[in-house]
Amino acid sequence: MSKKTWTIMILTAVILLTSFAIYINYNKSNDIDYSNREQAIQDLIERPDVTVNVKHQYRDGEHVYLGTFETPTPCHSYNSEILSELNQKIISLTYSNSEEEICSQVITERDFRVSFFGEESESENVIAKINGVLINLNIFEVPQSQNIEDFQIFIKG
Repeated sequence: MSKKTWTIMILTAVILLTSFAIYINYNKSNDIDYSNREQAIQDLIERPDVTVNVKHQYRDGEHVYLGTFETPTPCHSYNSEILSELNQKIISLTYSNSEEEICSQVITERDFRVSFFGEESESENVIAKINGVLINLNIFEVPQSQNIEDFQIFIKG
């Protein structure tokens, strides 16, 4: 075979391989599943902005949750309670402003303690809300052998 024939065969092979690569690449870009991306964006939008650190201990059939949350001023009154909704327990934290008092605008940490009796597996179905808005719970498990009030949470960062 001559050089001309070899050159034509190599050029034809290169053109065919390039065309095949472009075809495969084009079909891959059209097969992207955008529903997962849209769901991820929606999850970021709906994700709670507030995170509360709580200590949890299960002892003798009782679940105890101990933590702190913030109120806008020291004059805000607050309440904490456990609500049951379907198969979920809700730590409901609420605060309200007293209109009669003049108060400095200082964010204030408030301690709360809530408890309920139930099975050990029920701790997995606990969520929290502040004034009805869902929040993230950062739960630290306290061993039964330790006192929940004395247990220290150390967070690096």
